Amino acid sequence: MAVYGYARVSTLEQDLTVQINALESAGIEVLFSEKLSGKSAKTRPQLTELLKTVKEGDVIIVYKLDRLGRSISDVVSIYEELLANGVHFVSISEGIDTRRSNDIMTKALITMLGLFGEMERTFILERTAAGRELAKNNGVKFGRPGMSKKRIEQAIELWQAGEKTIGEIEDGTGVSKSVLYRHIKERGLTR
Repeated sequence: MAVYGYARVSTLEQDLTVQINALESAGIEVLFSEKLSGKSAKTRPQLTELLKTVKEGDVIIVYKLDRLGRSISDVVSIYEELLANGVHFVSISEGIDTRRSNDIMTKALITMLGLFGEMERTFILERTAAGRELAKNNGVKFGRPGMSKKRIEQAIELWQAGEKTIGEIEDGTGVSKSVLYRHIKERGLTR
């Protein structure tokens, strides 16, 4: 019997330390971790690898149920796959441990908690969309700021003069190499 841990955060900026510390305290032997959205189980290579690795009698431990997935169907599907293969499942935060009990109440709890995770994700997306729409209506522009024509013209003049390298032009004007070359090509310029 092997004890595996799975840790996940949604973005590269987030930290896995709290989850990893909790999983190590719970006695994991092997850790699988990733920094990817939990929207779909199919797009998480470490989870896929973990599910291929475990065998009957093994244990998978997660810090929180929503680390396994953000949709009810994903969480329940993974749980049922583990159950069918004789793999035990532990979620530290929710106190779920199928080594102690693996009855209909456990499945009901997992389904209910999975529903809350999915609802939370939906609420976050709705609030983000509403905030973005409000900001747009108030004149906020999203995305990278446009390059000023003056700086592009300055970069082109420096390039045509041939006295500076592309890197020096980028540093001096703030115009990236790709933007500079695109404008040169569009205008059909040569040195």
